[in-house]
Amino acid sequence: PPRSTLFPYTTLFRSAYSHGNSLRENTVQRGRSLAGSLMYRLQEQLSMEPSTNNSIWSWAMRHASWLLNRFAVTHGCTPFELVYSKPYKGKLAEFGEPMFAYVHTSHKGNPKWQRVLMLGKTEAQDTFVVYTGSGVMLSRSARRIQTDWKS
Repeated sequence: PPRSTLFPYTTLFRSAYSHGNSLRENTVQRGRSLAGSLMYRLQEQLSMEPSTNNSIWSWAMRHASWLLNRFAVTHGCTPFELVYSKPYKGKLAEFGEPMFAYVHTSHKGNPKWQRVLMLGKTEAQDTFVVYTGSGVMLSRSARRIQTDWKS
């Protein structure tokens, strides 16, 4: 039998979805562009250029998506406002910014407030995702500090 009788929906799917990825590709491109801007700012602050293989790029892409969900207005409303019916009012910090964060430590004698780098925020809990120098942790409490990023 001819192929069209075996797969009657093939032509329907092909014609209906010939440009189906364009919205997804535009969204990925917006996130990629914003992640590039975040990394450019980080490179300016550090006076160094991380390799494109560095995992900080993945964190920049994740944070860019988080920012677009909170602040990119489409048809007069952000995606966050559509879901929660209110604007986002959480605390913010710059991507890669050095700050102090309250982190849980394995030993009682270790300092609770540690100097960290801000990598982003979580979706559900609105906590900071931070890099402590030895690993990635979550912190509910963070304090911005005026300091040179290079140190």
